[in-house]
Amino acid sequence: MSHNFNFGDKLNQNINQNSYANLYLLHSEIFFILKSNKNIKSLKMSHSFPPIYGNQVPFCYGLNKKSSSKIRKLYISESRNLPNRKIIFEIDNIKKDEEITIYFYYIVMILNNDYKTVPTFIPFNKIEKIPINVREWLKPSLSVQSDSILIMLKSYLLKGFTKNEIEFVDRVLIYTSFHRFFLQIIRYLLETNSVLRGIFLPKKYYTGLNDAISYSLIGGLCAAQTNYIAALLRSKGIPTRILIATEFGRFRFANEKTWLDSQHYMIEFYLPDYGWIISTAGKIKYQHKNFIITRILYQVDENIAGNGLSYYGGSAPWFWFSDDNVSLIFPDKLISFYKKPKSKVSGVPAIRLWTENSIIIKRKIAEYIMELTKNMHEAQIKCEIVNKNKIILRELQDAMYYQKSAIEKFKNSDIKNFIKLLKKTEKKLNEIIQYKNDKEIN
Repeated sequence: MSHNFNFGDKLNQNINQNSYANLYLLHSEIFFILKSNKNIKSLKMSHSFPPIYGNQVPFCYGLNKKSSSKIRKLYISESRNLPNRKIIFEIDNIKKDEEITIYFYYIVMILNNDYKTVPTFIPFNKIEKIPINVREWLKPSLSVQSDSILIMLKSYLLKGFTKNEIEFVDRVLIYTSFHRFFLQIIRYLLETNSVLRGIFLPKKYYTGLNDAISYSLIGGLCAAQTNYIAALLRSKGIPTRILIATEFGRFRFANEKTWLDSQHYMIEFYLPDYGWIISTAGKIKYQHKNFIITRILYQVDENIAGNGLSYYGGSAPWFWFSDDNVSLIFPDKLISFYKKPKSKVSGVPAIRLWTENSIIIKRKIAEYIMELTKNMHEAQIKCEIVNKNKIILRELQDAMYYQKSAIEKFKNSDIKNFIKLLKKTEKKLNEIIQYKNDKEIN
């Protein structure tokens, strides 16, 4: 199934097809240790999965061999709010106090956007210029309180006399990166020091008020920061949505194979006659080579996150369990930066990301590769359902061999053979789909 999700973006006709583009292959790994306080016959764990969206297309995904043998199957499921997707793991017969390891990966192709065609001046636009399907991201929510007097006053002061939306957004992003900086340092120390966290944050690994109003008063980390940014921009009529992403582009995370304990929250704001621009605190144009988008938050997500008093403390979740008796174990053998606290706290997933390779090629070829990758990925999803038919399993194994070989060709910058292997993989997967369809008909 093919989708184009630009949510009202206009295609930028100023890009010369004979120009060059940067392609990146980003590899992310996610590690969970689950534990149940009772016997569970069947469990589903869902995790946000990179959508086909904007400048990214998933290349492949799968389980690491260190994963539990009790994982019966995994598959990709579309969300009600497209283009969001989830990867779902079905696990059987979990015993009380048994630890279950889920260790999976996804590799994503990125056509980098350097935002060179973004205008330097955009006037504040009336709502009539904003497409109807974009206006949802103008509304206030329980964690993005853009209708609050405090928020509206601050956005008024930051706007000043400027008539340029770009300048206003830049001011907001710079301001929020330093807002309540001293309190952010204190919260940072509570998070990273195992003794202090055990004393002041004894019940959960991460507590705190992360909604926009709370951030305006006491500061916070990226989840709270993005709620605040979104509130400030929406209060001035700029559609803004929050993205959850696997990210490693900032200075602290420059070591590409370092395991972290969470995903990053960023924002994306909409400019009429241009489209969406991805940003993070301090950076108005955040290049896509630094992250993989895993979830786009809708208002329902922002309301689930709540006003800071809910379980997620104002942060929308990116993974879910079908049974509340399951909790996480802290993977302290992987995460060295955040030390396990000296108290009984919930565990965390471990996440890391690195670049397999990047290449510079003609834009026309880069867009062709993105289309091939999309076709291959969608065919893989259709083939992923576990099937005990020996012919299908053998053919699927061959297709995955071509796919892995293609990754090696990309890593060696052998684009000609990379494209050949993409075509072979897609052809093999489509043959499997046709075989399964014919078998079902007969």
